[in-house]
Amino acid sequence: MTNLDDKYLHLPKQYQVKHDICWGLVKELEEFLTDEKYLELPVQAIKIDEKLWADFKNYDGDIFQFLLDHNKKEEHDHLVKLQLIRGVILDSCYFLQDALTASLKKKTSVAFSLFRRPLVHNMVIMIRLYTESNFLEKFIQEKAHLNAENNSFDPAKMDSKELKRVLNENAFFSHFFGGDMFDFVFDQSKPDSLINMTNRALHPVTYFNTEDMNINFTFSTEQDTISQWDYIYKRIPLIMFFYVTLIDLVVFTSVKESEETEILFNNRISDRENLMSDTFGKA
Repeated sequence: MTNLDDKYLHLPKQYQVKHDICWGLVKELEEFLTDEKYLELPVQAIKIDEKLWADFKNYDGDIFQFLLDHNKKEEHDHLVKLQLIRGVILDSCYFLQDALTASLKKKTSVAFSLFRRPLVHNMVIMIRLYTESNFLEKFIQEKAHLNAENNSFDPAKMDSKELKRVLNENAFFSHFFGGDMFDFVFDQSKPDSLINMTNRALHPVTYFNTEDMNINFTFSTEQDTISQWDYIYKRIPLIMFFYVTLIDLVVFTSVKESEETEILFNNRISDRENLMSDTFGKA
């Protein structure tokens, strides 16, 4: 019978430091949900006069439609944007926590499946929210017409060429391995990109197959599992580093500017850069 580590379960010792770093990055995301310094994300204050307040008390719909009905589109859009950001952060925390826990339990196919939602789909949403000036407008309009026949807008999809261009040319992205992120995450021509690795975890048979007689993780040997762990702890910390930094950028450019938020942003970025530099310098 295998003796399991109380904390790391099945995870071999050589991956434990990187695993802790990944958990630390999740904790950084959680701060946006739990720390009072970021109270603007879940709680927004909207100034309205007494007449508007009286109208709202007698209003039958939700706050979003009320704002639109009373010529408060700017306030409406800001409210939707912050709620979208907070929802994506919350969703990402759930999936990343479960993915890392699955890795400890030696359930690497489950881990890969769970990494896909935050580090592929949610990442695209945040990239688009930050780089596309009309993204929020399209998002709001589409949500208002969910049953429309031409409902083709998908916030988690982006043209591959445009995505590659944005990640390479945006100054902030390129400083934080943006070009590498396209190769590591989104490039479907590379068998080991995260989108292809997660496809293999989700589907029994894909174009990029595994070794002979191994139908996409189904018949993984002990050595296959080590190879999968090796991939996770070489690639995922770097991808998470970019993703958490992207979330920082989106949050701090969306909340009210102040000296305090500027200091918070700079400290978070600086601390994370130092951590990742030390980590990959020793890899």
